[in-house]
Amino acid sequence: MKNIKFFLFLVCSFYLCSSSNGQNNLLKIIENQRYGYIDTSGKKIIPAIYHNLGECKEGLIAARENGLFGYIDPAGKYQIEPRFEYATAFSQGLALVYDQGIPYFINKQGEKVISSIGEAMNSFECGVAHVFTSSGKVGLIDSKGSFVLDTLYDYIGSFDQGVAVVSIHKKDFVTRYDAKYGVIDSTGKFIVPFGFYAEIEGFNNGLAKVLGKRKDWQGLIDRKGKLILRISKGELDLYNIDQLERIQVLLDQKVKKDDLSSLYHGFVNKKGELVINNPANRWVTSFSKSRAFVHENDLWHLVDTNGTKVHPEAFDEVLDGIFVDGITWVKRKESSFWESIDQTGRTLFKSNFKAINRIPNSDLLMYNDPLLDEKTESLIDRFGLASANGAIITSAIYAHFDRNGYRNGALLVIEDERYMYITRDGKSIWQEPKHTQNCVLNIDYMLRGSFYAASERHPSDNGGFAKNDNFPQAIPAGLDFEQGLSISIRQNQSITEDCHSVIFISNLSDSNQYFNAQDGRLYMKLQAKDSAGQWRDIEYLPSSWCGNSYHTLILRSQTYWYFPMPNFEGSFSTVLRAELKVIDPTDMSSDKVKREYTIYSHEFQGAVNPAQFWRKLEYSPLGLMDPYVE
Repeated sequence: MKNIKFFLFLVCSFYLCSSSNGQNNLLKIIENQRYGYIDTSGKKIIPAIYHNLGECKEGLIAARENGLFGYIDPAGKYQIEPRFEYATAFSQGLALVYDQGIPYFINKQGEKVISSIGEAMNSFECGVAHVFTSSGKVGLIDSKGSFVLDTLYDYIGSFDQGVAVVSIHKKDFVTRYDAKYGVIDSTGKFIVPFGFYAEIEGFNNGLAKVLGKRKDWQGLIDRKGKLILRISKGELDLYNIDQLERIQVLLDQKVKKDDLSSLYHGFVNKKGELVINNPANRWVTSFSKSRAFVHENDLWHLVDTNGTKVHPEAFDEVLDGIFVDGITWVKRKESSFWESIDQTGRTLFKSNFKAINRIPNSDLLMYNDPLLDEKTESLIDRFGLASANGAIITSAIYAHFDRNGYRNGALLVIEDERYMYITRDGKSIWQEPKHTQNCVLNIDYMLRGSFYAASERHPSDNGGFAKNDNFPQAIPAGLDFEQGLSISIRQNQSITEDCHSVIFISNLSDSNQYFNAQDGRLYMKLQAKDSAGQWRDIEYLPSSWCGNSYHTLILRSQTYWYFPMPNFEGSFSTVLRAELKVIDPTDMSSDKVKREYTIYSHEFQGAVNPAQFWRKLEYSPLGLMDPYVE
């Protein structure tokens, strides 16, 4: 179950429950791929019988027991019977639900109160909800469905303390500095009109960075639109502002034009005055409790708000520079172990930890003690829990932990490929039982393209070489494939560790076959027939903005690829198939993108849920090396 397990870890969120009837402090659990809730003592409050169980808001929880969603209360009783293809949490008395991909709002009696407006809608916040047109324009509606702002804008940000940034031109890498920005409140009133600043970034804790009309200065405005800080030199960095005590600025010595080595960091005060200006400070941390670390001559120095060093010794590494209860963690150059110091730089505790992580919302640590995997001969992370002073609470037995930290006194971890909640003293209050089902998916969303292959490098390729071990194999005796190029789906196979359904792409033709791919992902997806008997995708293929993602895969004659495939469960029985795009061998043009033709697998019986035909999960790129935005 390793592959499916990791997949579920990425897409499933564990929520807390806080309701209006006093039933709160609940923790979400998963047992055999079904969800429920326990309380903070580990007692089951809602049994794990739901395929999807949302966040508890305003005393109701969106729940899918079979194919459709309804709403249950914290005791597990249905208050709104299941009838929606997808449902979200209540917010300000209304919930956004979907049928056939069409959104609308219901009240707590389950009555439709706002019909679908535009292409898409968001949940309510600050008394308004975003609505989007098919052309990408956005506006705001109130709880009666009336427009507060019509769909005239290219961007309306999330509300922060009652205000949001709006733009009338798309904010992207090309037109970013041509955009016109303003600030509105939740009634649609403009706090800052268009054209007052060349650019306004989104609000965070009531503050937003602005760029002057002529782009010759930067500043900060508050939620009332008041300019509270202005600088004409450097670039403001709003990461981890500590009560505006000191604010990071990126400065340039201008020794040589376009020389990145001339960049350094300093600090300004509330008046915008440059108070720490040392070109030797290539890197800095933000101020925390009147202290910051500056990186000078390859070492970190602890400084006060004037930039004066408060300790004669320097450090090789700094954990994050944040003081919690007067303590932060550093590593000295002569040592490979972390130690804690106070705000004077005095050592409090020397640990035996070579790698540590701070656990948010607590004063505890996760230390990393890598384990050697004998099969791969590589190190794999294993984490343990430690106190603020470095005392070991648990041994290093966890493969993952929730980077959001403790919630209601419990931390979600994974031990032995199973989820577990532990308390601050390391005691387990719940652990997921061992699975009895392998490779079974009962879901309510489209999968992202999941068929990855590898091959020898095509001579014309410049990129697309993401690590992948699924190389073609010679067709052995006993695997009976159709002549030519074909897709076949076989069940009850022992070829994979977990999934017993396998998709084969086999080439019994006399020539090599070629396929367009993105970072190893074939242009292959699963489809199913809907209630009208039409073939519709239940997978989608995201596109990469990076040209190096695109390449060609080769399947030589008399070889095959194979892909483990989950068995889908759902309320709608139907037939499924796989669709694959193949480069047309008759296309003799010199174009980089070759003409394709399509082949299909045979049809096979299965079951899906209605939302699999239209719903895509939100996706956030993992970094620069993940050039996919959907």
